Amino acid sequence: MRSGSGINAPESRLSGLVPTEDDRRHLAFALSQGVDWIGVSFVQSADDLARVRACVRDGPVPLLMAKIEKRGALMNLDEIVAAADGVMVARGDLGVETDLAEIPLAQKRIIAVANAKARPVVTATQMLESMVEHERPTRAEVTDVANAVLDGTDAVMLSAESAIGRHPVAAVEMMQRVLAATEAGGNSAIRLNAPESIPPDAALGFSACQLADRVGAKAIIAPVRNQAMVAAIARFRPVVPILALSASQALCRSIVMLRGVLALNTSEGEDAQAQISRATKWLFDRAIARSGDRAVVISSAGEDNVLDTLQVATLRD
Repeated sequence: MRSGSGINAPESRLSGLVPTEDDRRHLAFALSQGVDWIGVSFVQSADDLARVRACVRDGPVPLLMAKIEKRGALMNLDEIVAAADGVMVARGDLGVETDLAEIPLAQKRIIAVANAKARPVVTATQMLESMVEHERPTRAEVTDVANAVLDGTDAVMLSAESAIGRHPVAAVEMMQRVLAATEAGGNSAIRLNAPESIPPDAALGFSACQLADRVGAKAIIAPVRNQAMVAAIARFRPVVPILALSASQALCRSIVMLRGVLALNTSEGEDAQAQISRATKWLFDRAIARSGDRAVVISSAGEDNVLDTLQVATLRD
């Protein structure tokens, strides 16, 4: 035993665990620094997230990432994912709270629920653990990273590898190589099917992804006002990048957590045609598209934050 050691009580429900007094102080500091995401540890129910949100009385509310690392969280997974802005498969403590042999299935279930509810999901802990000491990972670790991508994770996270490891840059480079290779080989088709009944905004997002595939579009362009509008498209894993346009720098920073999403900061009050022109130039400058290529444009004609307009545009200089 040593000072600061964590304690796990897998068979018990710890009432009022989140947020602690230390959590409240840390949250206040994070808010003063203008952070975009807050990771909420040891979430057991949606009530934990509600108490954290209640701590934010003034100013913009940051997005909450629910860390799934307690057995109770798995029991209340659907309600937690619905209440959170994103979730993390926190395999460290989760591996202590549950049977270690069940972690792979728990990971797949968490990712599947997050995908179904259009919430970004991060897979974390010991992804390239051997690189804390060694210059190269094991083949099993590389396979683990790739499988998280194929399962549908939006992001993967290094921990000790980059925090205290001897080869932090090499670890990041290796992670990027594995992700790029897996995306190139495993993202040849839209892998998520539309449920039998979905809300209109999600249906339009699915249609945009299918249309992009059918017409050979190079990108999906979407002026958005919040993360939910982007997630309604990204949840279906289109084969082309989604270029989300927003005048909010904070929103542009936060939505790149979503898999396949690129963000372009536009000017306040810019009309739709000017936004498309700016997006076209951005795509050309980065060799994502060229003159004569097609893009699917999905937007909102009203102020209700619902995507309701879909068209195919030919990009021109």
